[in-house]
Amino acid sequence: MAYAHPRSDAGASRRWRADARQPCRRRAADCCPANPWGAYFPTLHALAQLTPANLPVYLRQFTAVEDPRCRQVWEQLSPRERDVLCAFAQGLRPDQVAERLSISLSTGNTHKTNILAECRIA
Repeated sequence: MAYAHPRSDAGASRRWRADARQPCRRRAADCCPANPWGAYFPTLHALAQLTPANLPVYLRQFTAVEDPRCRQVWEQLSPRERDVLCAFAQGLRPDQVAERLSISLSTGNTHKTNILAECRIA
């Protein structure tokens, strides 16, 4: 049995679900832009064009731009947040990070949130 909020209009919910199952009757030209995806996402387009030959050049350019920003974030982190960042960089899942560093999962997630906030600020 599905539960609904007492004040919700159950009929409107059913109508919405029925409408959602209807096929789109618009033409593809109305729904989709004519430009290729690379025009909207130039960085993704550039990444898609990478080959083993031009990868070192791209990495040097990327590092030159991002290295100061990464250093700024690293300096703003607490020692424990740095430990959490290193564990995530090794590919560990949040539960594995918590176990390795002997912290609770929620503490690990809090550190992760703080790290991401610092990345957004930098």
